[in-house]
Amino acid sequence: MRIATAKRKSENSNTTHQGYLMKIAVIGTGYVGIVAGACWANVGHKVTCVDIDAAKIAMLSKGISPIFEPDLEDRITAGLREKTLHFTTDITSAVRDSEVSIIAVGTPSDPDGAFNSRYVLGAAKAIGDACRGLTDPRYVVIRSTINTDIFKEVRDLLAEHSNISVVSCPEFLAQGTAVRDFERPDRVVIGADTEQALQTVRSLYTDFVVKDERIFMMDPASAIMVKITSNNLLYNRISAVNEVARVCDATGADWKKVRLAVGADHRIGYEFLHAGPGVGGSCFGKDNRDLSALATRKGLALEVLSNVDSSNTQHKHYFAESVIAPYYDIFSDAPGLQGRTLGVWGLAFKANTDDMREAASITILHDLIKRGARIRAHDPAAIDRARQEFTALGITDRIQYCTDKYDAVTDADGLVVLTEWPIYKNPDYPELKERLKQPVIFDGRAILKREDVLQHGIVHYAMGRGFAYPR
Repeated sequence: MRIATAKRKSENSNTTHQGYLMKIAVIGTGYVGIVAGACWANVGHKVTCVDIDAAKIAMLSKGISPIFEPDLEDRITAGLREKTLHFTTDITSAVRDSEVSIIAVGTPSDPDGAFNSRYVLGAAKAIGDACRGLTDPRYVVIRSTINTDIFKEVRDLLAEHSNISVVSCPEFLAQGTAVRDFERPDRVVIGADTEQALQTVRSLYTDFVVKDERIFMMDPASAIMVKITSNNLLYNRISAVNEVARVCDATGADWKKVRLAVGADHRIGYEFLHAGPGVGGSCFGKDNRDLSALATRKGLALEVLSNVDSSNTQHKHYFAESVIAPYYDIFSDAPGLQGRTLGVWGLAFKANTDDMREAASITILHDLIKRGARIRAHDPAAIDRARQEFTALGITDRIQYCTDKYDAVTDADGLVVLTEWPIYKNPDYPELKERLKQPVIFDGRAILKREDVLQHGIVHYAMGRGFAYPR
């Protein structure tokens, strides 16, 4: 892969945004840090990624990505080959040798839902210690998802360093498309208090943003709220769709037909109108809980957004009950799930990732197992992480992990589809029916063509579409 040059002409103007080679330290090698570091290195910047996990650094130094993310390993190996990307556990050397230090560490939830700032503050303190005695301008850019209170804590912590500017530059990366999202972003948001800081950080993105109006520069508090608002509105929209899908199930309406007509309204559109088994991942729920905690600290009572997280949890249980209930009436040769085996396709919270954080499968499989089911599960990427999750819950002995999707349905009393992996969308239906003991599919993502399922003599339940039976 060829390393790109740090120069791009705007389609919107006659000006050329001339970038220049920067030395960048990226603190944290999770999704946010490693994607940013690898992509910057691939346009020629000198990037050093730092992590306290020596084993992870050793793996990355060999060009092996610790996470499943399309195209990421290619970017890592290209950066290593061109010597623009380096990995280390030595934060002091990395920071001292860099003009810009990126904080990309985790912000886990506290018991009250608020972001815990310990990793962000720890990184900021280490950066401040490393910069002692330096007088040239330095920029600390927070890519971690934070709130305004944490930003103030970081700024106060680094206030003694008059040469350091603290900048908010939230990430908008979707797992499964993170590399693409970084290299072709919908927008870049930069929050800083000085024009110099704004322009310095802006120059990091001119190789990726073609249109000038896609870069939004503002104050730090507003930049932080762009991220929090985006995630909360998306979470609210998906959860509202899932609630309406439940009403469709109850009334005989077909959410697929409803969605097409509703999305035709230009005020609504079609994005994020697909019903599913529940929202997962590391962002939406966590960000929603922090927003509620932040509002409480500010003396505000949120009525809409504060209830989205509980709605999402309820929806995961609803889908599990949608699978359980038919085994008490429709498929009731033996009552309930006791002694039954269910095949499961998909464990990761979404396709093209191995991330299991808050995945719908965790809640749903727990509910199914609690009611007596045994599980045969397949996922093309998330088996190892899923095994860790279910071991921690003490239920992995009730789950058999399969490397072939058809093995997962062999002698199963039904198939449950939980993740929208492309390999599940057009199965070999004759083989599927032959292997299933009970020919029924619970399609949590509504990704299968109903007419194909029914044509092959298989009962089809799809989220928001109810049951359909072969003639």
